[in-house]
Amino acid sequence: MDMEDKTSSKVAFARFGTTDFQRVLDEHSLNLSGIALNELVGLDFVVMCGGHIPEWVAKVEEVVLPKSTGTCEVRLSEVRSLVGIWGTKEVNDAINETYYNFDGSRTILTEYPSDRIFTVGNPVQLRAKTDFRGALSLELAAQEVAATYRVKPSQVRITISSEV
Repeated sequence: MDMEDKTSSKVAFARFGTTDFQRVLDEHSLNLSGIALNELVGLDFVVMCGGHIPEWVAKVEEVVLPKSTGTCEVRLSEVRSLVGIWGTKEVNDAINETYYNFDGSRTILTEYPSDRIFTVGNPVQLRAKTDFRGALSLELAAQEVAATYRVKPSQVRITISSEV
């Protein structure tokens, strides 16, 4: 379903520290503590707050529970920064509808009437994932192909081409 088709968005307001913001830049993911996994189903956005002030709005790509860590991970596709524009009319109109009672002490989940919360702010440049271990990893793809055909991963060659 496209964002244009949605009538509301599920948003989490959460407090994060410096290392959490750095993890978003490096790994394009974060952990949301204090929320049950079933409550994260359908999560669209995370408003990342330093203390109780919103700093970034992150668009959720997927919520996963990796076997390796056993902790819930929220993977992000895009991030927008509110730093320097917090308090402006544009931001107030988009965020204050749900921000009214967030004090930073616990994560709050709420429904937001639209996706307008992600239309404000400046894009944050995320670092390229050079060691990504997910569905798009060529190393993982080679391992899966090798297992399927019962050969060594070193025997697998993957070529990507385009006719465009």
